Amino acid sequence: MVKLTLEIDKKLLTILGFLLLLTLIIYLPALSGPLVFDDHPALTTNPAVQIGGTIFDEWRTAALSSESGPLRRPISMATFAANHAAAGGFKLEQLKAVNLFIHLLCGAVLFQLSHFILAALGYNLKSGRAVALGAAAIWLLHPLHVTTVLYTVQRMAQLSTLAVLVGLMLFSRYRLRWLERGPATGELPAAALWLSLITYIGVYCKENVALLLWLIPVLEITVFRGRWRGVSQPRLQIISWVAALTPLVLVGALFLFSYDFLVSSYAERNFTLEQRLLSQSRILWQYLSWLVLPDVGSMGFLHDDLILSRSLFSPLTTALAIISWLMILVAAWAARERSPLLLLGLLVFIVGHSIESGFLALEMVYEHRNYLPSIGVCLGLSALLYWLGDQAKVLSSNVPLLIFVLSLAGLTALRVQPWTSELALSTAMVDNHPESARSHYNLAYAITRALQHEGSSDIRAETREELETMAEEHFREYAVLESSPSGLINLYVFASRQKQDYPERLLDKLPQSIEGHRLQASDFNVTILLFECLQRKECSLPGERVEAVFDLMLRQNPNSVTLLVQKYRSLKLNDEPAARLLYILDRARQLQPGNYSVNGFYLQELAEQAKLAQAFEMLVDWLRIDVKRRDLARIKRTLAFDTISAE
Repeated sequence: MVKLTLEIDKKLLTILGFLLLLTLIIYLPALSGPLVFDDHPALTTNPAVQIGGTIFDEWRTAALSSESGPLRRPISMATFAANHAAAGGFKLEQLKAVNLFIHLLCGAVLFQLSHFILAALGYNLKSGRAVALGAAAIWLLHPLHVTTVLYTVQRMAQLSTLAVLVGLMLFSRYRLRWLERGPATGELPAAALWLSLITYIGVYCKENVALLLWLIPVLEITVFRGRWRGVSQPRLQIISWVAALTPLVLVGALFLFSYDFLVSSYAERNFTLEQRLLSQSRILWQYLSWLVLPDVGSMGFLHDDLILSRSLFSPLTTALAIISWLMILVAAWAARERSPLLLLGLLVFIVGHSIESGFLALEMVYEHRNYLPSIGVCLGLSALLYWLGDQAKVLSSNVPLLIFVLSLAGLTALRVQPWTSELALSTAMVDNHPESARSHYNLAYAITRALQHEGSSDIRAETREELETMAEEHFREYAVLESSPSGLINLYVFASRQKQDYPERLLDKLPQSIEGHRLQASDFNVTILLFECLQRKECSLPGERVEAVFDLMLRQNPNSVTLLVQKYRSLKLNDEPAARLLYILDRARQLQPGNYSVNGFYLQELAEQAKLAQAFEMLVDWLRIDVKRRDLARIKRTLAFDTISAE
């Protein structure tokens, strides 16, 4: 049996240190790279998280300022607030450096976890350490994880993965002791308390830490196999199987008793629950292929060019994917005695994807979802490559593993380079996915920002013309591929800002684009861009035309609070009567009584009209709803206006 503790081994520590240093060097050029996508609503446009750090209640409201997840991920948000407080603002290098540090820490914990797992499976000290180091190296240097490390807000995914890894390492450490001698006095409750504490803390980073409670029985079934005090315990095996199958029973019950609720959650998606589940069977194979044979040319930040599975045989690869998953699971189960890491890797991969690649109405594809599920695959790959080297005889056992790790390092360095600037990143997105509507939009928007931020002396006239033409082309490509209101509105805003003579004609096509189209988050969010264009007087759309745009979209989705808020803001620019503005906000408040934006605008509207009694009643209602006082700092900011006067 391999020793349980990691002895001070100079050579081992040197290799591990070199591995961490190599990862650091590869990622270093991109630490000053751009913030993207959800980074902005979570950080740059979220005033609650931008704190000085000297007032305690600011920390509380900052921690509760995320709209992500049912628990709002307060620990993750608190780390972002700490970044802001420490630097006096959000410094890109510091934000991403923390992410990189967490990545390195996860890799070190994965090494120790792999070491314990391999010890339980009977690997000797030499091979066990080599395979464990290989697993950590593959995971740390894999190009698929670039979008997790450098996408700042995915610190949430990193922290949750760290919590799961620590929990599994702790369980494996205790469990390895109990294989031969059983638990000492107090060890069972101590292990249970530690695992409970890790889970409790972890879910406040990101809710999928709950998977730890599912992955523990997976480890028990595949690695420890009910062995206790030197003998196999059938009762322990039964308990492990019950624990492993319980989540499946709960999901089945959810489908049986809450199917209508699950279906209704897809109202703002352009795919159904059934289409999502069918498509995920193919997507999981794509994830697995990226892990085993990384193809950086097909990787990318956005994958909205995915062909949906509309039925079991449309496309035919859907049925083939499902059959293949069943076959490989059966094969892995049959080979569990000879190749336990194959079954472990597959089950960790599938269980790890069960939340974000399951029935929840989330986006179809994101690479960062592989951050946790990939750990078992990386361990299995390392063991396979070490075995191949051992079988070759003429080579050192480590050669195939070393070649693979160095190849990953090179590919990751290639993927890191575009993250040095927003324009380079957006260009790489389009190069990898030319049929992705969102990639074209992001490139057009990145070009527009480059034109706005650069001084005229930095961009030659002919270069500026070329960039403007490129931006328009990509906005048009987005409008064609997206075939939605957001495409037309984006193109209208761009044309208006470039002072072209045809922008209003673009909006004539809105009724056609909305008809039969299920509005999505991108359609709602683009109305914010329209408001900003109107506010800056870059768009000169008449008030009645503005209202017509919003009414068309509200007819399709009358319960969108985002649409109602942006309609209110846009109409307020045209000095609409206060009664009409309050009516719009009233509708929004009925849909979401606790929405901060709605309540803030409503309170300010009442104050501007000097209706102090109504403002006070509304404020009392707001505080009654906000029982945790997460909006308290925001309320104070809302009240910091001097428009109130006595009636």
